Amino acid sequence: MIRLYTKMFLAALAVFIGVTIYAAETNKTPSLTSQKKAELLQRASGNDFNAVSALGESADPSLIPELSRLLKEKKQTGIHPTYVRAIKRSLAMLGEPSARKEIIEDLNRDAQTRYYAFEDAAVVGGNDMIAAIASKLYDSTPGGRIPESGGTLARDVALPAPRHAAVIELSRMIKDPSAPIIDLKRIRYDEESVKKWQKWWEANSNKYQNVQIH
Repeated sequence: MIRLYTKMFLAALAVFIGVTIYAAETNKTPSLTSQKKAELLQRASGNDFNAVSALGESADPSLIPELSRLLKEKKQTGIHPTYVRAIKRSLAMLGEPSARKEIIEDLNRDAQTRYYAFEDAAVVGGNDMIAAIASKLYDSTPGGRIPESGGTLARDVALPAPRHAAVIELSRMIKDPSAPIIDLKRIRYDEESVKKWQKWWEANSNKYQNVQIH
């Protein structure tokens, strides 16, 4: 019993530390009234994507337990993975450590999961996400079409190589004027951009690795 309480305490402490660090890093303050939170949670229970997004953007860590319960519930009901992903992303935005860790781990999974993880990491933000994406600048895995059910390749869907996806998302996330930010309106997958970002990251990575959430 003592061990159980110890584990529960350590888990709660990890969440508290992660949320505290994330709040300090992002410098956000909660903005929702109790009434609005209750309304959004009710809508989120009814599979409202906009409500889930609003909860994630609220910067209110008190929502983490409710969203965690909702995530567990929706997984059990077998709802579409896109909605589960949206809840997980909002939890990560609130600084919930396991949700952030899962997004980072997804960067190393299959091509489609990795593609969505790049998007989610960029939306969630934070030094841990920046560092995780930057690590993919050195991933030589090729891009290309993804397999459909049955093993055939999708005819109209091609995903960027991880290193090119990293260039795109870092160009969205990094605000440092010295960074080799590409024109996001005219995206091209070229190795020169990758090399420029690698060089920049090697000179500046220390700025983005002081705060980590695990």
